Amino acid sequence: LSLGGPDAVDESPADPEKQLRLIVRYLGARPGGLLFIVTADSDAERSMAEEVRAWVGEKASILDVTLAPDAPDGLVLARRISDFPTPSSPAAVFVFGLAGLPAEQRRQALQAMNWGRERIFTYGYGVVLWIRPGILPEVGEFAPDFYSWRSDVLEFALPAAGPDREAFLARLYLFRPAAVDSRPHRYPDSVAQTYRLMDFRC
Repeated sequence: LSLGGPDAVDESPADPEKQLRLIVRYLGARPGGLLFIVTADSDAERSMAEEVRAWVGEKASILDVTLAPDAPDGLVLARRISDFPTPSSPAAVFVFGLAGLPAEQRRQALQAMNWGRERIFTYGYGVVLWIRPGILPEVGEFAPDFYSWRSDVLEFALPAAGPDREAFLARLYLFRPAAVDSRPHRYPDSVAQTYRLMDFRC
């Protein structure tokens, strides 16, 4: 099984639209690879996860796993994925919750990924791990073999919450892949989203 290996290139294009197209390419393949997507906060994570789903569209089905210590095997990714049906077409698992775990439980979850890495990828799903910038070194420390199988590390540096972030997301919305006849409606929608938080009263 080859998912990029230790020589995989981590130099991702800075342009978010190029990054999204790259994700679509990864997740539309079989197997779909192992991606680490870095965002600064949970709101940015939710926004970008929604954006990735929209860009991927029908090229791959996406299921969610949220790592949680209060569920049986809640920190063991391999067990969580084993409950899903075997995919017959490109499919991916979005893995959330790592950033919200206490340090010791995060270490346990990462070690479980490392030990169960072969099982994880025999299920036929691509894996997208959503993390924060400070967690990436922990992945290398506690799950080095799992991390070495990465296809890419992608960072979406969204502006701080507010009009600038809305404008960033509106631009991504504007350039989402879509049927040609739906594109004329995108521009007014993106303008409305960009300026909806602004107050033009004097």
